[in-house]
Amino acid sequence: MIITSVFTAGGALGKLVGGHLTDFVGEQKVMALGFFLVAPLFFIVPFLPLFWAILALALAGLIFPAVLPAIITTISKEIELSRTGVAFGLLMLAGFGFGSISRPLMGVVSDSFGIQTVFYPIVIVTLAGGLLNCCTRTFRKRF
Repeated sequence: MIITSVFTAGGALGKLVGGHLTDFVGEQKVMALGFFLVAPLFFIVPFLPLFWAILALALAGLIFPAVLPAIITTISKEIELSRTGVAFGLLMLAGFGFGSISRPLMGVVSDSFGIQTVFYPIVIVTLAGGLLNCCTRTFRKRF
């Protein structure tokens, strides 16, 4: 319970920090840095003693939600005005719909194989998101 509370508390501040960083350095940099900084933190958590694991999760909880303001800003700039409702709807589906389904699935995995196994799928999905962000940015620059 303490671990999830620390992660969630970091997220409250992370969205504010992410909004400020988005204004200063730009959406693409915030998204790329966020995804690539948080993945190693999730990867090392199972190997750390409790104090350091809580500290790493607090830092990950601060960084991970910091990309949300950058994502919202990007959608509002890149998507034509008549399609923003659909785009934001898909964002909410991805964030809350799939995010809500992932919690019970991760709970089953955790109960079956141990809490440490939950962090590996998170790392894979986070890195995939970061790579997708970098690839789409490169694709847009070429075309």
